[in-house]
Amino acid sequence: PTLLLDLWVINRHIQPIRDFLDATPIDALAVAPTAIARALNFPRMSFWRVIAVHAPSFTVPCVALAAAASRYSILTMTTWRYALLGLTVVVFTAMHAIYEFLVLGAMMRRLIPTMVKLCGHKMQIAPVHRTSIRRQVLGVMIALAVVPMVALGVTVVIKAQNLAVMPELGVLPVAEWVALFVVLSTAMSLYLALLASREVGSSTTRLVDALNRVEAGELDTRLVATTTDEFADVFRSFNQMTSGLQERKRLRDAFGRYVDPEIADQVLKRGGRLG
Repeated sequence: PTLLLDLWVINRHIQPIRDFLDATPIDALAVAPTAIARALNFPRMSFWRVIAVHAPSFTVPCVALAAAASRYSILTMTTWRYALLGLTVVVFTAMHAIYEFLVLGAMMRRLIPTMVKLCGHKMQIAPVHRTSIRRQVLGVMIALAVVPMVALGVTVVIKAQNLAVMPELGVLPVAEWVALFVVLSTAMSLYLALLASREVGSSTTRLVDALNRVEAGELDTRLVATTTDEFADVFRSFNQMTSGLQERKRLRDAFGRYVDPEIADQVLKRGGRLG
């Protein structure tokens, strides 16, 4: 049931995107506003899908299996261990949700420009849910700092409790586990940090490149908003700025055909006040 629910949520959200990609150029214009909005919202939707669907579907079976193992085997589980097990599953599920948010965001950054190119930059899209850069960075930093510490603390406490009951296990297994866990958590943290840096760095690089093109005289430069954070507002303002510069250049060229170019520049700068 959980898998079916997961697939239903995904298919329901991406159906407008499929309709857009499968439609003819004329029909695509009708579904483009909704399809682009769904593509922009897809990373956020996937994050909450993992939290709302995956977290319960993994936590409940894990705790149930631990309870069955405790009842029908030599494994003993106390209430606090059940709580720690559930907390560990939830924390790792949250980390997986952040991973999906970053990966799907990178995928949508490749798809959305193609969709906008087919429909034009001036098209009005459906409303989107905002996700600020502050929240994204905060979520990643919490995942990098909290998840490894929680998992390490839980496992070390459980192993220490087992050693108190069965001291013949020795200290070496705990030391080996800590070393292995540090290596794995460091690798996962570095990978998430790399994805997060690409998320912010990609938008920054695109903005800098666009500014350089405008400085070189390419006033038809436009930026496609592929995120729902503050960069989307910056990109829209950039497009309005370049549109204004382009229109100003057309007026100056047209006006300069009949009057001196210097006078034309003064009229454009002062709004007609030459005195």
